[in-house]
Amino acid sequence: MPKRGHVSVRFPSGRIKKMMQQDEEVGRIAKATPVLVSKALEMLIEALVDKACKVTNAKGSSTLNVKYLQEAVAGGGTVDF
Repeated sequence: MPKRGHVSVRFPSGRIKKMMQQDEEVGRIAKATPVLVSKALEMLIEALVDKACKVTNAKGSSTLNVKYLQEAVAGGGTVDF
């Protein structure tokens, strides 16, 4: 599957901070923490899409769908950042 270009996905750090603050055990959150969590989410999604693309190619399909994404997630392995 040819790459069409790298699309940068940004997760809003304000929303991430609000989600983190919903946990009662979380106290103060450093300013850089939501930004780092956002980057980790980007990396996770990129790894999942790459695995799903490999599954899609292995099946001989040219369309990535939910089934192939589920197979990529079930295929397991750990994701190292």
